[in-house]
Amino acid sequence: MIYIRGAIRPAAAAEHPRPARRLDMTRTAPLHAGPLAAFEPDRVVRLVAHDGYHIHRLIYATLATRGVRDFLFAPFAVDGDVYAVLVRPSDVETHFAEGQRFHLTLRAMPAVKHGGKRRSIGASRSKDSLRLRWIRSRADEHGFRLLADPRMRVERIRLEDAKTPFGFNSCLYQAPIRVTDPAPFTRAYTRGIGQGRAWGCGMMILRAA
Repeated sequence: MIYIRGAIRPAAAAEHPRPARRLDMTRTAPLHAGPLAAFEPDRVVRLVAHDGYHIHRLIYATLATRGVRDFLFAPFAVDGDVYAVLVRPSDVETHFAEGQRFHLTLRAMPAVKHGGKRRSIGASRSKDSLRLRWIRSRADEHGFRLLADPRMRVERIRLEDAKTPFGFNSCLYQAPIRVTDPAPFTRAYTRGIGQGRAWGCGMMILRAA
């Protein structure tokens, strides 16, 4: 486990603090809180940030190799501006078999083509059918099958402190799944699914069923 403390201050109402250049990193006990308690033992980074862009900058500054992302990460709000971030190196060893069953948690950026560009699906409940179609098609592509319709929660990811502030709609999917083809499933597990991986989307988090 890695604990990052004092990286940046919580944002005040009218300011946008920049992340520190150096992070205080020390060993600490495992985090047993919220949805992270049941997940497989990926590394956990604990940090303070006020939006998705700060999380992105802190994670890349700490873990990227010469600016290259060779890992997946998935942030979860713990308390206010405190986040616990699961981190998985791309070279993690995995052994999956056809027929294995898991409970999947996936924060993804489901998108559709509009005007020749891919755009995240709108937050309206009327768009749930598009979000469901997106995850079903990715399941077929990445070697697993949904065993029930997923629970879906739309979340807005804000990137206000980027040079050009923007944001997009993500969706937190939770569903029981079964592995149908270990090879593409392993690739998806190590490389991620869909767009937005630089912003904490696409990491498949598995719990034994």
